[in-house]
Amino acid sequence: MKGNIMAKRKKAQTPLGRFKVRDRVRVKHGVKDEDYPDMPIGGWAGTIVKSDRHGSYEIRWSQETLDRIYPVFKKRCDRDGLILEGCVLGEDELEPDPGGPPDIEQPTEITPRPNTGRNTATPRRSKSSALAVPTRSR
Repeated sequence: MKGNIMAKRKKAQTPLGRFKVRDRVRVKHGVKDEDYPDMPIGGWAGTIVKSDRHGSYEIRWSQETLDRIYPVFKKRCDRDGLILEGCVLGEDELEPDPGGPPDIEQPTEITPRPNTGRNTATPRRSKSSALAVPTRSR
């Protein structure tokens, strides 16, 4: 008997997202931060550091973006224990980065939130995220 020949199974194709790791992206104008709905994040630019098959992307903000983030946003992240260096966004909230300085949207009305003394971090930017580990990419 000659060797058994078995048909090879095709690997299940997972739909690939529009972006991949190391792509440079910007947040579309009109997108608000999930943790602070009075804070727009449109125009923020960064690099994708992780993606999943559900269309979510972990982004590390560029230094140029970090330098231009509205100061109240920085204070809130510090107060609430959220990382500032990046977050997780959906594919529909992103577009390719055309280069040049980030065109960052600024808040038009800031709504103060009482400090409850509790950490209200969400998985989008929590300290336990992979973003909490500093990495440099160039």
